[in-house]
Amino acid sequence: MFTARSSSSSLVVLFTSLLSLGVFETRASVIITIAESGSDVVATATGSVDTGGLTLSSSIGNSASVWPSFALGGNLFLGTTVSSTLESFSGVFGPASYGTGSRTAANSSSGQLFGVATTRVYLGPGYVSKTPFTSTATWNSATLSTLGITPGTYTFTWGTGGNADSMVINAGAVPEPEQYAVVAGVLCLGVAAWNRRNRCA
Repeated sequence: MFTARSSSSSLVVLFTSLLSLGVFETRASVIITIAESGSDVVATATGSVDTGGLTLSSSIGNSASVWPSFALGGNLFLGTTVSSTLESFSGVFGPASYGTGSRTAANSSSGQLFGVATTRVYLGPGYVSKTPFTSTATWNSATLSTLGITPGTYTFTWGTGGNADSMVINAGAVPEPEQYAVVAGVLCLGVAAWNRRNRCA
């Protein structure tokens, strides 16, 4: 006979197993959110980059901007509105674009110099691998649509083994589909256990 105690134990085991698999944890080291805030669009990057799986290839000059459809891979730069030097690291695997928009400079920005494109990560000179940072950029009187950004989740990966790393762009702050599925599944199991417990009481 199914009892409330056995159903609760099963839920605990399931939840613990999901935690151990990292289902409820953010798997990417850098999370970038691009979202509308009032009449503006704000991009925020938080996390750290493991450069051990990347190759330092060159230096470039750039400033805070977004270019979703850039021919060499949609790119995003945060941290400064003044053209500054960033170190370019290759070895990244990411989406070719995340929209149709051309380059739009940000109106304001703050934090660590940071950028990402399809095959590269850009960091300020002297960045120490795995150092946490926060970078922002704001486009005044803009929307995702006027910037040509297609809402969605875009994942970038690099490195292997202990140097494996990744980042995620959430354009429009769209949660990953599997997060919806897992949370919905756990809620359904909880409701089912509650119903069975009440029937058995």
